[in-house]
Amino acid sequence: MLVCALAGAAFVVAPITPAHAATIGDLQAQANDLAAQIDQNAEKASELSEQIKFAQEQLDTATAAAADAQERIAAAKAETARLVAIVREHAAVAYRNSTNANTVSVFSVNPEATARLDHYTAAASQRDDTTMHQLTQARETYAQTQAAAQDAARVAQAQKDDLAQKRSEFDAQNAELQSNLSKVKGDIADLVAQAEAARRAAQAPPPSVTSSGIKGTSFDPSTLPPASGRGAIAVAYAMAQLGKPYVYAGAGPDTFDCSGLTMMAWAAAGVSMSHNSEAQYAQFPRVSMDQLRPGDILWAPGHVGIYVGNGAVIHAPHTGDVVRYINASYFDGAVRPG
Repeated sequence: MLVCALAGAAFVVAPITPAHAATIGDLQAQANDLAAQIDQNAEKASELSEQIKFAQEQLDTATAAAADAQERIAAAKAETARLVAIVREHAAVAYRNSTNANTVSVFSVNPEATARLDHYTAAASQRDDTTMHQLTQARETYAQTQAAAQDAARVAQAQKDDLAQKRSEFDAQNAELQSNLSKVKGDIADLVAQAEAARRAAQAPPPSVTSSGIKGTSFDPSTLPPASGRGAIAVAYAMAQLGKPYVYAGAGPDTFDCSGLTMMAWAAAGVSMSHNSEAQYAQFPRVSMDQLRPGDILWAPGHVGIYVGNGAVIHAPHTGDVVRYINASYFDGAVRPG
């Protein structure tokens, strides 16, 4: 089932007051609002990107099912043709034997109307009866397979249409986002940058605690606990990508989107998964948020990251941002690939 909580969501462009006509307080308020708007827009675009990829995976699956059904239809047709030829020949032999006819009459046997052939099939061998049963089964299989293929094709077409609509919405929302960014000019640009930095700091993992139990004032990656097993490999991979830019559908080595980062981190550990946040969350066993281990995949609707310990997650946020740390409290659930 295709679910897109963002479908129809509109991006709102906040008016920009000229710097010379506003007090510093007004400018700061505008900067805070615009920074929040830009960040939220980018997050929505990223979430929609993940949902589009999920729709594409479902479309690919349905298309493959339809193709498989078509192959089975072809096989059923071939089997039906073979059995029809056998039954016709046996019926002709039975007719000749019963009438001492010197000529051969060939009949097309309809298994749904076998009563009309009783005169001939009564003289046929048990093998003919078995063949008739096989023919009936083959035709039933053909009908069932054809119906399945038609259903799969309808589902695939509906998913394709839905995907096209969501892609159109995604493009329109991205255009609106770029319009927002283009308005960040002049004196307010520095204030927006400051506001964005403040928002990023607010999302940072919790302050670190040293081995001696002293709590610091900020997050310190050097205090992260050692990971183990395949989770350690996934964590090491994610750490090596810090600072690389987010790009939609990116899966390394230079750019990533959120699910591309988690996919490649666990691929390094020998675990394969879809390039999609929703599929990844559905693929593996759920883990309680108070029982997290380094390497777990943390999930929020349309977004995933790699847990690295001490309440910290490495993720690829959205367009305009880079792979970085974020507080695990941002996420709603977790799974453990291995």
